[in-house]
Amino acid sequence: MNVVDLIAGNAERYGPLDLAAGRAELLIAIAHATRDRDVWGGERALTYWDRLPEKIRTACYAGPTLDHWWQRISTTFGCSQPRSDDDRAALAGALGGGDDGAVIAVLRTRTAAICLRVRLAHQARRAEQEKML
Repeated sequence: MNVVDLIAGNAERYGPLDLAAGRAELLIAIAHATRDRDVWGGERALTYWDRLPEKIRTACYAGPTLDHWWQRISTTFGCSQPRSDDDRAALAGALGGGDDGAVIAVLRTRTAAICLRVRLAHQARRAEQEKML
């Protein structure tokens, strides 16, 4: 399942987001999905979700554009390019969709709520996968 599909149900489950918040949610979900698990796994995984919001917020001060933000997050988490074509297209759209300031403001001020939505989506997917086993 790609990231776009993963968070698609969040609006129905937790309420819709405005455009800027939706882009922020997508960016956080892609960063999470593409992080270097060799670095952010193991013992670090125990505190990952607690540390994620501060890392997201800190990246907001890397520069005035989402490209600056993405570069900082990619460096911090060792993000690779998304695997699926849909996710790569979604990332390109989110980074190039305009009004970077509004998305960065969401990333800076609504961090905990957006991170929680991403976490819940991943936990729901994991629970579904476990039921299939």
